[in-house]
Amino acid sequence: MTGRLLIRTAMIRLCLRDAVRASSCRSILTGSECGRSCFSSARTPKYELSAVSASIIAETKKKIKNAHYILYPEIADYVCRHLTGGCNSDGLKDTMFFEVNPGPGFLTRALIRDGVVKLKLLERNKEFTAGLERFCDKKLTKTIEVVQKDFFKLAQMMYVDKITLSDNLDRLCDGVETRHWVESPPLVVFAIVPRKYEVKFMRYLLISLAKLNGLFAYGRIQFVFFVSAKEYEYMMFDRRKSAIQYRMAPVLYRNFFDIDFLEKVETKYFYPQPTNTKRSTSKYDLDHMYLVRLTPKSDLLSHFASPKDLSEFYYFVKQNMVNKKEFVIDSLEKWIPNCGPRLIKDGFTIFTRFGDLLPEQFLQLFIKFSSWPEYADSQFRSVLFKTNSIEDHVDDEDDRDVEI
Repeated sequence: MTGRLLIRTAMIRLCLRDAVRASSCRSILTGSECGRSCFSSARTPKYELSAVSASIIAETKKKIKNAHYILYPEIADYVCRHLTGGCNSDGLKDTMFFEVNPGPGFLTRALIRDGVVKLKLLERNKEFTAGLERFCDKKLTKTIEVVQKDFFKLAQMMYVDKITLSDNLDRLCDGVETRHWVESPPLVVFAIVPRKYEVKFMRYLLISLAKLNGLFAYGRIQFVFFVSAKEYEYMMFDRRKSAIQYRMAPVLYRNFFDIDFLEKVETKYFYPQPTNTKRSTSKYDLDHMYLVRLTPKSDLLSHFASPKDLSEFYYFVKQNMVNKKEFVIDSLEKWIPNCGPRLIKDGFTIFTRFGDLLPEQFLQLFIKFSSWPEYADSQFRSVLFKTNSIEDHVDDEDDRDVEI
């Protein structure tokens, strides 16, 4: 009896172990629902580099700069599900996909396998472009294209186009449909955003959306990005919990985009592994990258009388978050004298500061402010036009504490 009992106990333990492993594998495929990383769980299998991935590291060591790559097919499959999961078969055929820095092409193969037809591979490192071109040649299709381009220098590309009257951006977006704002995104972009470029590039996207130029001239462009914990916290910032780091970016993120947290992945699963020289003093999670989906709000333009008012809202937020301790009534009366009673009637007090406003309250304040008859000839608009509305460079306060 004792022997049988021991055997039964051992079999039960084996079954439980298999169940745990199965649960772990399912979590990898379906993602985390509680903000916990599927790829950092103690129960998650430790991925082993394939011979192909190992040879890539050996051949490109010390040559790769300012880019990160996926070398694990399991992670590529997981990302692919998030990129294609919201599209039906027709959507996969009609939507353009940009894969930024595809490198060895693990995600590329997954996207093609899952039905993506229109795909551009934007690779900055020449060590990978030849292999990607050979792969595309084997597919015998003209809908998959390799472009040697640094996607994170879109702002510079637009500036060069403006100064030299060239069409680099138009050629990059060749094949992308122009759609009405309320329609589905004509373009889905995936990228692992390097920390060196993160602040300037992500702020550029906010400026570009406000002006509806660049990629946003084609419609509601959707982004699926791996970003740092710091940028993720800006996106998901809750003013009600803390006011210390409340800045312009959280206000714009929450008003411009629908933001979905998808997963967080340990940095060791990227090549080269993202590093930070300020690790000892940083208060952010430096061991993970956060996968998020940014989709411009379909009703964003409906809040404004005309699309140009969106850029004026951007400037309104930027001006008033420079010093968020300024009082709302005092500041607005400098632009439209004697508007204080109207603000008090709407619930503001003489002690309400701009830093006290939630992102949605910022939008409601601007809508009210811009609806007043005096707005068209106000001092605010005079300053707006003198500064050429919005500068294309990034100079906000986030630059001062960027971590590289």
